Amino acid sequence: MTTTDFYAMLSEADRRRIRSLMVRRRFERNEVVFHQGDPGASLHVIESGWFLVQAVTASGSRVGMTIEGPGDVFGELALLDSQGRRTATIRALRRSETMCLDAERFAELRLSLPEVDRFLVAMLTRRVERLTDQLSDAAWTPAEKRVCSVVLRLAKVFDDGPIKLKQEELASLAHTTRPTVSTVLSDLGRQGIVTTGRGSLAVLDEARLRHRAGK
Repeated sequence: MTTTDFYAMLSEADRRRIRSLMVRRRFERNEVVFHQGDPGASLHVIESGWFLVQAVTASGSRVGMTIEGPGDVFGELALLDSQGRRTATIRALRRSETMCLDAERFAELRLSLPEVDRFLVAMLTRRVERLTDQLSDAAWTPAEKRVCSVVLRLAKVFDDGPIKLKQEELASLAHTTRPTVSTVLSDLGRQGIVTTGRGSLAVLDEARLRHRAGK
């Protein structure tokens, strides 16, 4: 569920009211919005661009949770608890914009608009479903297909241009290891499906990559 669905629940007056309470934020590529463990002070609705969501495990490993794009919301979980902390680190993958709503105004909206809580329940349900799908993929989908699927998604994020992401980050999103990503990319490169450079990757043959991903 996205904010498009949420706004559809509201009257025009309520939509204008919510927008008037929000502040536009702009982020450059690789700029961090907030870090895991920071106090939860606001939520963000993505207007344009894409963001990488990563969590750090107890052992210090980084785990790619997902990529969020236009219409998606992030940061709301920490606002549901007065002592809430950010559960992940959010970083812009390219120049991006969000509309930001602070915790105080968010709390006021929850009291005055029951649609806000209905939206939150639907969104949290979607997150649980997504995590379930990710666990299923990690358990049953071959690592090669997971890597290819991530590369396909990132090609859209970067507008079919060079994908500027480290192999470690590709590995975290595909829930595999960096050596596995390196092996898969080398194989795809030999077949002319992708080309790799220092810290970048470009898709040359999307149809064949989609086939390798099982799409």
